[in-house]
Amino acid sequence: MDISTGYTLAVGTGPGDPEVFAGCLAALGAVALCTGVAAVLPAMAGRTGQLGLAMELCGVAMAAVSATAPIMGPLTDFAMLALGGLMVLGGALLQRRPQAATRV
Repeated sequence: MDISTGYTLAVGTGPGDPEVFAGCLAALGAVALCTGVAAVLPAMAGRTGQLGLAMELCGVAMAAVSATAPIMGPLTDFAMLALGGLMVLGGALLQRRPQAATRV
């Protein structure tokens, strides 16, 4: 969601100067993607608490972006808020129940 929205903003839809905002969204999306992939790797089984915290922070950042970004559409804002909430819940699950983490 972050990477897609960042690309859309970088292409030039939306008022103002969205390049910096688009870059931040793309970076947030990359961090969220890497955290999600790392959470399912067997080599990271001992670090589920840290990965859960990283997922929670990404979820909070995504929710904050959806609340403060004036250049996105309402459907995109709602989708980012929902995904941010799901990331926070997933991160909390990883922190509190590491054995529930899916492994590849």
